[in-house]
Amino acid sequence: MHTDLTDDEFLRYGRQILLPEIGETGQLRLKNSKVLIVGVGGLGSPAALYLASAGVGQLWLADGDKVDTSNLQRQIIYRNSDRHQSKTKSAIQHLKSLNPAVQCHPLPAVDQNVLARVIPQVDVVLDCSDNMETRQAVNAACVKAEKPLVAAAAVGWQGQLMLIEPSAKTACYHCVFPQQDEPGLTCREAGVIGPVVGMLGTAQALVTLQVLCDLPRPTGILQCFDGRTLQWQRLSTQRLPFSASTRKTFGGTSMHIRLNGNEIQISLPCTLEALLIQQEQLKPGTAVALNQQVIPRSQWSETQLNENDDVDLFRAIAGG
Repeated sequence: MHTDLTDDEFLRYGRQILLPEIGETGQLRLKNSKVLIVGVGGLGSPAALYLASAGVGQLWLADGDKVDTSNLQRQIIYRNSDRHQSKTKSAIQHLKSLNPAVQCHPLPAVDQNVLARVIPQVDVVLDCSDNMETRQAVNAACVKAEKPLVAAAAVGWQGQLMLIEPSAKTACYHCVFPQQDEPGLTCREAGVIGPVVGMLGTAQALVTLQVLCDLPRPTGILQCFDGRTLQWQRLSTQRLPFSASTRKTFGGTSMHIRLNGNEIQISLPCTLEALLIQQEQLKPGTAVALNQQVIPRSQWSETQLNENDDVDLFRAIAGG
């Protein structure tokens, strides 16, 4: 445990220490912090660079891949000379060049054993992975260990960001996206614009610094970014147990609601699940927000729609 900052650290982090929310106390907290980054790709690259430059003491980097030419369009921690080399080895080399004081620990692609061993040792986990299986495993391990999780994903022009703090009993990733199957929206199939991934990875680093310095932060809020309009949508979430759904059908009179911004007419009474069935949207990976609040899948069959409700449908994305 470090109890003070060196003269070089005061010089290096001086602009950050000037912030009243951080100061010397916050900088010491960062120096003593330990962070796990799962996936050193488009999200993990900017996140790792900013956390190392901010003075986070120890970084665990988990990635079993090698640098490919196609990575260089968005995975900004790598250089052309890093192609065909281990991602973690190359990333650590660049991070140490940026900040020699940061301690870096390479890890292979994570599995349940690795997660169970490492997550209890760190203060915050960043999910920068690119597949649903890893996302669900990281989420489960963080919930079990009660460690903060900063999850993000990006594909195409879209991005998603969510801070999960199990100790605060907030909704977890599984509460919002309970499916285990791949959503079908990944960078490899759908493509991705580099700066969108960079913005989400940078946002992950920012939220992580807020957590480590115990600053106000957007816990339990699903934030969706549209790279075409540069707009963010904030959706509140619920931490609720899951139960089996029973389909309900339409009947009765009609009413108007807005579905993804478009006014439509539906029959009464109508549940969220019935609406998805009618609109042929009851698919793996679909999530629903009713009047700006994410509704857990277990409640779709029980949630009745009302006149002029706003319903937004969106898909889980796993790109990183």
